Amino acid sequence: MSLRNFYLFTLVLVLAGAGLAPRAARAIEAYPDLGYGRVDGYSAVGRRSAEFLTIPVSARAVALGDAYTSVANDISAIYYNPAGLAFLSRTQFQFTVVSMPAEVQYNYGAAAIPLGDGKWVVGGFFGALTMDPIEETTILSPNGTGAQVNAYSQVLGGAVAYNFSDRFSAGVVVKHVYESFWGLTAQAVAFDMGTNYHTELFGREFKMGLSVQNLGTNMAFRGARLQTVVFPEDIPQEAEQAVESINRDRRPPRELEYRTNGASLPTIFKVGVSMVVATGESVSWLLGVDMMQPNNIPVTYAVGSELNARFSDTINGALRIGWRIQTDQNEDNLGGSFYESGISARGLSFGGALERSFGNFDMGFDYAFRNMGYLSANHFFGLMIGF
Repeated sequence: MSLRNFYLFTLVLVLAGAGLAPRAARAIEAYPDLGYGRVDGYSAVGRRSAEFLTIPVSARAVALGDAYTSVANDISAIYYNPAGLAFLSRTQFQFTVVSMPAEVQYNYGAAAIPLGDGKWVVGGFFGALTMDPIEETTILSPNGTGAQVNAYSQVLGGAVAYNFSDRFSAGVVVKHVYESFWGLTAQAVAFDMGTNYHTELFGREFKMGLSVQNLGTNMAFRGARLQTVVFPEDIPQEAEQAVESINRDRRPPRELEYRTNGASLPTIFKVGVSMVVATGESVSWLLGVDMMQPNNIPVTYAVGSELNARFSDTINGALRIGWRIQTDQNEDNLGGSFYESGISARGLSFGGALERSFGNFDMGFDYAFRNMGYLSANHFFGLMIGF
């Protein structure tokens, strides 16, 4: 990385921080607990808009417990840390299906391609959260009105990453977020930013990553269901008879719209390190650790381990295990606990992968399982194609 590029990158960070700091300070001053993921001592989950943006899209990352900020080096980096896209040397496609509780499903797809001499990598992505319609209920009709309520969320955007040197890369994502519920819609524009520094430590590959996700505008729902008509109050007949000067012409009704309060996106700051701690003729062992500060839950930690093996010149495999440790739920014997002491298995994950090379064409399949405590579990299925 040249001195000129270093100064330029530093200037960008300073200007970005100067612009964001006043807004962050005002938010923390007005809502001091929100910045730490709690409101009145409780988790702030559900107090952010578009929380579907927190659904992970890589089976590999999930199996590693989301300790992936510095590890990301394939197409999935477009979600976790756009700086990792700079490691791509060929075009890649990704398709992920996330099976969630309550028959909710999240489908995600992405593509990226290196440009020129490989210093630049550009990509795009699309994600959609879908669910079956649910029956509308009201206070007067708690058993249902017969009407159906639909909910839909989507995100689409583009990314660019740049290799400043053989040690340092950075990337930026711009995304459009859209949600629809019960005929109401909300939209927002958001940004992700990330950096990755890669070097060697004790002769082993060592990486440090930093990223900020979902830094953008607030979302407020709008739609026809929030529009109403207000009629002027009727003048009592006695008053009309008593006051001859009263204007008997009624004012026309007025069309009004209820305004909803905007909610911020689930912004998250992440820093992580990873290292290849052991290598052999056909195997390697990777360890990763992340610390995350979301704005909807307290500080979260993640640790993951991956064992890679080469079975032949064309077939590779991997086994993974990880744990995302969230501190926003402290109940003993939480669903999924594996010790009588009350230690919870929520966030514990494992998975594997199998990749086959067909000359200049690669195809890989990934699977991951994640324990979600009271909410049972997630199953992640991923397909990656490179050529």
